[in-house]
Amino acid sequence: LDFAQLLFVRFHQQRGERALEPLLPYVAEKVVDRVLAGVPADLREVDRVLIGVTEVARVHVTSRVQIDVQLTANYRETTGSGSTVWYVEETWSFRRDLGVASKPPEDLVRLGCPSCGAADEPGADGRCPHCTQVVRDGRFHWFVGALQTGVRRPAGNFSPATGSTPRASATPSHCPTPAPTT
Repeated sequence: LDFAQLLFVRFHQQRGERALEPLLPYVAEKVVDRVLAGVPADLREVDRVLIGVTEVARVHVTSRVQIDVQLTANYRETTGSGSTVWYVEETWSFRRDLGVASKPPEDLVRLGCPSCGAADEPGADGRCPHCTQVVRDGRFHWFVGALQTGVRRPAGNFSPATGSTPRASATPSHCPTPAPTT
């Protein structure tokens, strides 16, 4: 799950820069294309990515292993008109060939070539320029084949009945009012 969290954070941060190409060894091009198509034209940055919950929702094993991971998080998007903190619930479908071992933690944080570990970005054909392996298919490491956003709304106290986020009060409704002191 550490890898899922790392990739989630980097993905959203790099989405703010429209620079998802370095993640193509780990995220399907169709996922990247779909996400980039929905990026607001004036998006300047995505930061303050904070994951609250990460859990395995489903595991399916055939000749490949698929693990659906549900991530609940907040992040801030800054556009030309200001900043909004978003609450999101996303399901990331990670896949890899059966029998492929997970990389050691020190190799995970680099997000280099899943085959040889080189920092070089793959070419347009998906090949690592160092080892020449095609690395966009889950043969060497976990690979996100699908991404679904279940919920995306402004963070805060959200009312499903009205679809609105009320203004914050000095004393949140879930906190008891302190007793007066004499």
